[in-house]
Amino acid sequence: MDNSQKRPILVCVHPESAEEILYSLLTNQNFQVVVAKSSSECLEKIHSAEFNALVIDADFLKMQNEVDIPLLRELTISLPVIVTAGKENLEIENKIREEEIFYYIVKPVEQKELIEAVEEAIKWSQRNK
Repeated sequence: MDNSQKRPILVCVHPESAEEILYSLLTNQNFQVVVAKSSSECLEKIHSAEFNALVIDADFLKMQNEVDIPLLRELTISLPVIVTAGKENLEIENKIREEEIFYYIVKPVEQKELIEAVEEAIKWSQRNK
């Protein structure tokens, strides 16, 4: 399957997080993955291309203090958002859940759970385009 036929997913992660694991896992499942490593890059990519899903790490949100979660959700209202987070991120979890994200995954991320969440997000995205 060439890149034009793969399903585009935007992954926004902190550079020191498990970016390579997420990237490898998703590309091995034939998803086209675009990575953003800063809030400005994430927002730029959201504005410049269409994606079927956004996978964003809570550590990314925590480290990128200028990320306004309600604004991010407003920009991605038609985009299913999957958030990965550690158990210690209760404050961020509460803020994120208020924004009606598509799926919340507690770390360590299970391969099967992530793939199923992304596949469901893509189905939702394609039905609602």
